[in-house]
Amino acid sequence: MLRSGGVGSLLIIERSKRNLCNYATEFGSLLMGIYGRNIENDFDGEKGTFTFGYDIDVNGALTSQNEVTVELKIN
Repeated sequence: MLRSGGVGSLLIIERSKRNLCNYATEFGSLLMGIYGRNIENDFDGEKGTFTFGYDIDVNGALTSQNEVTVELKIN
């Protein structure tokens, strides 16, 4: 995921891999570990879902576990 604006960041999520990402804010930057737990998609060409789960750690300490589901429909 790419965040743009006044301060940009790049978040890389890969299944069963831990990536180090620099997360910039207006107050400074954090180095975070991002571990992709699951990445799944179900798309039939017109509609579908995309689901992924990831954990975030800062300095090796788990700070959050996240699940994202995106539903899409092409008209």
